[in-house]
Amino acid sequence: MIAVRRSGTAILFALTSTLASIAPACAQTPLVSGISGRPGLPGAPAALATTAPGAEPPAAPGGVEVHLQPAGADGPEVGDPVTATLTLALSGADSAREATFPDWSKGWGEAEVLQASAVEKSSTPEGVLFTQRLTLAAFRPGSTALPPVEVHLSGEPPRHVTTPAALALVLRSVIPPDDKELKPAPPAPPRSLSVPRSFWWTLATGIALAFAAAILVWRRRATADPLAAPQLSPIAELERALGLLAVEAPAAGFRLLSHALRRYLGRKLSFRALESTTSEMQRRLAARHFEPVLVQRATRLLRLADQVKFALRPVEASELATRIAECRDLATTVETHLAPPVESQPVTAGVAGVAVAGVAAAPTGKNRGQSA
Repeated sequence: MIAVRRSGTAILFALTSTLASIAPACAQTPLVSGISGRPGLPGAPAALATTAPGAEPPAAPGGVEVHLQPAGADGPEVGDPVTATLTLALSGADSAREATFPDWSKGWGEAEVLQASAVEKSSTPEGVLFTQRLTLAAFRPGSTALPPVEVHLSGEPPRHVTTPAALALVLRSVIPPDDKELKPAPPAPPRSLSVPRSFWWTLATGIALAFAAAILVWRRRATADPLAAPQLSPIAELERALGLLAVEAPAAGFRLLSHALRRYLGRKLSFRALESTTSEMQRRLAARHFEPVLVQRATRLLRLADQVKFALRPVEASELATRIAECRDLATTVETHLAPPVESQPVTAGVAGVAVAGVAAAPTGKNRGQSA
């Protein structure tokens, strides 16, 4: 009995020593994950080990499909836009991941990315489908390679997929192969140009405008001022106009009387009397320091003529004759007011003395008889 206890104690001590010797090795050996997800023991198969820190994540099965749609039936030329459609299909557990496509702002290889659409995500019976459309352009004839680019997938562990490696744009030159052999066409012989229709329309319009202007000038000459006589002095022109008014009808005579008086005052005082109102005429006469009575008489005569001209006041021939005489008297007063004063020449004393002496020395007939 005692021997059995001793052998058991020895076995337990040996087992304890063995466990103590292998404990450090177990602490330094990483554990691996089993299929069931529980911690395994050292020496598990390497295929089931997780990714070591700092190592590149494994690629997901499959890849990004790229479909190029060139412009033109014979293929794209240099600078033509080419549409590239990138599609990524995920199924199973990977369908829960999100795809991050590259930043195309720096182009795709030597090709420029003119436009990049937003990534579209759609559901399929197998999982999800990511789609992005690019508009590419290259400016070198021949083959322009599109290097593989990565599309990163979210989730744990992180994964990525790439585009096909042998992808390129094949562009043809815009210059024909036989461009160097082309020669310029010879100059065409001179041709006679027909006169355009617009020229005839312009010529007809110009002739019509010139004809209308000629008619307007003729009518203005026909309706010229019958009282105007610029070659005469202002007072002589007024006397001539007043003489013509004697044979006019009373109403027409009053209108012409106002016109003749305004024309006389305008020429005499150098202002636009024909374009001035009666109130403006009154202020002009007062500014030239005419006597107030003269200013009132001229203003009253113009207002009477305005009544006949605008208010159609009836008048008689006798009133017209009276106003013509009044207008002549006003003109005479204006001429007197504006005439320069006449300076009188004084007789000197010597001349007066000689004259007196001559008168005194002249003998009469009686004196001559007496002296004889």
